[in-house]
Amino acid sequence: MHDGLCIPEILAQIFANIHDNDDLAQVALTCKTLSEPARDELYRHLPNLAYLFMGLPDEIWENENTRTTFRRMMLPSDWQICRRNMHRVQSLELMDPNRSFGDDIDDPGSNGTARTVEHEMLAAISHYSGLPLLPNLRTLLVEGEMCPLPSLQLLMGPQLEELSFDNVPFKAMPVLIQAGRMASLKSLSLTMYLYSGGDIRLLDAVLLEAIPAMRSLECLSLDRCRSPLLLEALASLPCLHTLELSMWDERDGYPEPLEELVFPQLRKLSIPKPFRLHPATYIRMLQKMRSSVGLTSLETGIDAPEPELDSFIRALTTSSPDTVMRNLEMTCYYPGSLDFSFFRPLFTFQHLTRFLLMTSTLTINDDRLAALSLAWPHLRDLTIRLPFTGWHPGHKVTLRGLAMLLHNCPELREINILVDTTFANNSSTNIPMQGAPFNTRITSITLGDSPIDNAYFVASWLSRMMPRLRNNTWWRTHQSEEEWEVAHPKWVRVNELLGRRPYP
Repeated sequence: MHDGLCIPEILAQIFANIHDNDDLAQVALTCKTLSEPARDELYRHLPNLAYLFMGLPDEIWENENTRTTFRRMMLPSDWQICRRNMHRVQSLELMDPNRSFGDDIDDPGSNGTARTVEHEMLAAISHYSGLPLLPNLRTLLVEGEMCPLPSLQLLMGPQLEELSFDNVPFKAMPVLIQAGRMASLKSLSLTMYLYSGGDIRLLDAVLLEAIPAMRSLECLSLDRCRSPLLLEALASLPCLHTLELSMWDERDGYPEPLEELVFPQLRKLSIPKPFRLHPATYIRMLQKMRSSVGLTSLETGIDAPEPELDSFIRALTTSSPDTVMRNLEMTCYYPGSLDFSFFRPLFTFQHLTRFLLMTSTLTINDDRLAALSLAWPHLRDLTIRLPFTGWHPGHKVTLRGLAMLLHNCPELREINILVDTTFANNSSTNIPMQGAPFNTRITSITLGDSPIDNAYFVASWLSRMMPRLRNNTWWRTHQSEEEWEVAHPKWVRVNELLGRRPYP
C-alpha cells in the first residue's frame, strides 16, 4: 500500500467522496489501516438510529419490511459492541416510524428501502448507563411523534450544535428546556404539531424559560410566535445572526412590544407573510425591530390595501442601512392591480444583489424595469413572479426592457420575469449585431408563460444578448388550452435553437 494512504487526512478526503455505504463497509473490513477512517465516515451521518445497532448479533434484532425491532432487551455486552461506533456519529435523524417513506436517498446501499426504528428500540436507550450516548453528536433532527422523552434527552451530548424539531408534539417541550441549558447549541429549529394537544401559549412560556440560557445561539427558526415578550428575549441573545419567525395570532388584539427591539448581531431576518395578524400591527412591529450591525438579508410579506402596503414598503427601507442590504425577498398580494412604483422607495438599497417579488397583478413596463436596473446595478438574481395571474395586459415589459436590464446589471446570473416577446411589440427593437454581448454569465433564464409568436426571432435575440444561454424555462398559468397549444411548441423550438449553438 502506498505510504500516502497511511496519512489520516488523505484517507478522510478519499472516504468522504465514497457515497455508497456498502462500499465503505467493505473497505472497513480490509485492513487495520483503512478500518478506522472508513468506519468514521460510515457512521458520521446516520439516516436512522437503527444503523447503530446493525453490528449486533442477529438474535437481538430483526427487520420486517421497513421496521427494525428488538427480539430481546439489550445486555451490557451488547452495549459494548455499540460503543465501538457511538463516538463516530456526528449527525443523526430520528423519523416518525408511522409515516410513509420513499427511497432512502441518504443510504444508497439500502436498495430503495428506508429503514425506520420502532419505539421499543428507542426505549431501550433509556436503560443505557453511559452518558452521553453519542458524545460527538453535532446535528440532531427529530421529526414527528416518534420517541419517549428520556431516550431523546440521552442523545443530546455536550457537542450538540444544531437541533431541529420538525412537527413534534407538545410533550417534547421539556427537551427544549434542556437544550436551552446546552452551551454548545448554535442552531435551533422548532415546528410544533398543533393538533397533538396543548396550548400554543404554553409554547411561548417554555421558550421564554429556555431562550435566555441560549447565549451561544446563532440561528433560530420558530414556526409559532405569539408573545412580544418572546421577541424581547430574542433581542437579548448576543450571538444571534439569523432569525426566522412565523407570526400567529388573531387579527385584532395582538399586544405590541413596549420599546424598540435592538438585536446586537442580527444579519438575516425572515418573517413570512403573517397568517392571522392585522397588517397595521405587523407593520408597527417591523418598525420597532432593529439590528445594530444592519440586516444583509430580509424575507417578509403582507396582504394589505394601498395605504398599509405603502407603510409596509417604507418600514422596510428603515430596517437596515442603505449600504448593507444584499438580499430582499417579498410576498405582497394586493387586492387589485399593483403598480411597480409602490416599490420605488426600496431603490435606496444601492448594493442589493438579489431581489425576489411574489405578487398578484403587477403593472410594470420597460421604463420602470430600467429604473430598477439603474438603482440596483449589482443585481445577480432578479425574480418577479405572478403565480396566480401569470401574464396579463398590464405587464408591459418587452425585449427592450430586458436589454436595458442586462446592460445596466452586468453581474446578473439568474432572471425570472415575464416578457412580451411577440414580434409586433418588439418590431422596433432591433437584434443587436455590433459590439460585445451584454451578459456572458447567464446559461438559463425563466420567462414563465410569456407570450411568443416567432421562435426564430426570440432565439436570435436572446442568443445575441446572452451568448452562453442554453435553456429557457416556461410553464402554463392561466392560458387557455388553445393558447397553450400554440405557445408551447414555440418555446420548445426556442430551446432547440439555443441548445445547438457552441459556447463562445
